[in-house]
Amino acid sequence: MVHSQLTRLAAGAAPRAWVGPLVVLLAWLEAGRVEAAFDVSPPRRVGAGTAVVLRPRGAADERSIAESGDLLIHFHGAVDTIREALERAGIRATVVVVNQPGLSAAYAAPVREHPALFDSLVSEAALSTPDQPDAPGRHWRRITLSCFSAGYGAVREILRDPAAVDRIDAVVAADSIYAGIADESAAAGSRAVDPRDMDAFVAFAERAARGEKVFVVTHSAQPTSYASTTETADHLLGSVGLRRTAVEPAADAEYPQASRAGRGRFLVLGFAGASGPAHLFHLRSVDRWWAIADQVAEHGVEDGRPRPAAATASPR
Repeated sequence: MVHSQLTRLAAGAAPRAWVGPLVVLLAWLEAGRVEAAFDVSPPRRVGAGTAVVLRPRGAADERSIAESGDLLIHFHGAVDTIREALERAGIRATVVVVNQPGLSAAYAAPVREHPALFDSLVSEAALSTPDQPDAPGRHWRRITLSCFSAGYGAVREILRDPAAVDRIDAVVAADSIYAGIADESAAAGSRAVDPRDMDAFVAFAERAARGEKVFVVTHSAQPTSYASTTETADHLLGSVGLRRTAVEPAADAEYPQASRAGRGRFLVLGFAGASGPAHLFHLRSVDRWWAIADQVAEHGVEDGRPRPAAATASPR
């Protein structure tokens, strides 16, 4: 009851001066429901929102989880939802979950205003214990950025920093890349994605298509007044000279896969569904996209599919 009342207040009924403290309190209540598979840090302020670190239970007793572990930084998604996805996937990684009370601009602003924010999140996650800073010189085995919906705003700003890109191994965008419409096309009554909003993603897609990085993009068919996730995926595919292959929809799937495309370690998976629930399907299936990214990292992409390991079935 208290949580639902606070949620309504944070959504708009509270005085403006209350919003920041309420965001932190709500994040702490959310984090408190995360079960024993992970040790959960208190939320810390990031811009107007919060960051919460989920460490695999027992990691604090090890000398350093960063010596051989993976780091996943996810933008936009309830802590409980991300924890459940981690448990379904059986992932033993350290995860930072960042949430902002707003749209993509709310995610982009803290990174733009504080260029060291990415380094700060990485360093904080690499603590040997929740109270002791990690020793210098230790490195994560792999760093992945993951985002849903408005969370792409943070990822785009991070990818605009070449030093950050050098440290990032993979990006997973779950129905999460939007853009503006180019002025000249809007004036002509047509729709073309504004390339200024896509520059960082295009550069990362080019590297992934060459096999240097991993980039997995999923999207719904939900239309938007600005460039939709379908339109931005098409823009990325065009930038690396790829075209989609249609997929016969599975009869029993609520939101069936409709298309695929990819090369190297770049993969785009299109799905049916133009509703809010169809959009949320991509967050609730994020463990699937993480698993596909792992498969792509290990084996690459062939014919628009992750190349399967022996005796491993690939997605349609």
